[in-house]
Amino acid sequence: MPGLPHLSTDQVAAFVELARQGQIRSTASVLGITEQGVRNRLLTLEAQLGVELYRKSRGPRRSAVLTDQGRRFLPHALA
Repeated sequence: MPGLPHLSTDQVAAFVELARQGQIRSTASVLGITEQGVRNRLLTLEAQLGVELYRKSRGPRRSAVLTDQGRRFLPHALA
């Protein structure tokens, strides 16, 4: 993704951990912050990038699935 804006390491870390965990709740637990804190970081990151990075699915497991843009951004986030 050329021309990436300056991104907070906290925001990128939340996104990477969400990709690993697949759930907001477990991401929050690993990072030691609230679920709302994770959501806020992800919303800000999405706003800065201008894309939707993940979709939250409802149901018993309430998982978060990366979008195509999220999957394309993940290697950059890991770097």
